[in-house]
Amino acid sequence: PDVTTNLVFYGGGKGIGTFYWENNEGLKRAAEIFAAPSADAARELMEAAGVTHVVIYSWGGFEKEYLQLHADFLADGPASDSPFLMQLVRDQKIPRWLRPLAFQPPRELTAQGDVALIFEKVEEMTEGLAAARRFEYLLEMGLNAAALAMAPALARFEASEPAVAISRARALALSGNREDFRSLVNEITGAAARWEDLALEDRIRLSGVFAIAGMRDEAAAQLERAISELDESALGALTVDAIMHLFDLSRSLGTTLPNAEFAAAAKARLPNRLKERFDAL
Repeated sequence: PDVTTNLVFYGGGKGIGTFYWENNEGLKRAAEIFAAPSADAARELMEAAGVTHVVIYSWGGFEKEYLQLHADFLADGPASDSPFLMQLVRDQKIPRWLRPLAFQPPRELTAQGDVALIFEKVEEMTEGLAAARRFEYLLEMGLNAAALAMAPALARFEASEPAVAISRARALALSGNREDFRSLVNEITGAAARWEDLALEDRIRLSGVFAIAGMRDEAAAQLERAISELDESALGALTVDAIMHLFDLSRSLGTTLPNAEFAAAAKARLPNRLKERFDAL
């Protein structure tokens, strides 16, 4: 609750678990969500409360206290042996309507071993899309070995879902499997023209896949289309990794962002340790 209060005050967001006597109902709701007996029950509670994100911190934590708080207020039976909180943290059972978002705390916190788990509530993803999003999350967190271990899972779904095919191609490139990478890129090239509804972040990644394959014209075409779809709302939804790719590809392909103000807004979303790479933009 103390960290949530800081996020609300300094970050301008909203939170239900702030630690004030006036917010007794909010604390109860947060406790009820974490203590929910299943992911489906937690989703119903989150939707009723208007919750869009779940954030679990290793510092200033209150999650176990939330479970105890819920047990103290529980009047209709024993608490669950595997509440939603433990399913997420201990069992790593992430429902397909929660998307993990990569976040690396400042160095002074990571030096102490602190981490933050952030999940965004989204429309339920297919199994393939959920695998692709987890692969990209692991890459963004710098856990390349764990990401590459997902390659077999991605291979099961790549034929039916563009986002999965793109992530699979990135996995093949990272592993140095040139033959399979080139074969998949050839398939992607034939299918890409039909991918009208490709998510912006995936179109940026597709541009990167073509760039890795040495297909500069195709890479530039995808990047230009991605840039044409950029607005303030779309920019706000991009991950740090996608913004980094946007800048890197823009520089290497000679494609410019809409204007200097937009470039500055994109750069402002990067953590300080990464901004210095693009000071010249």
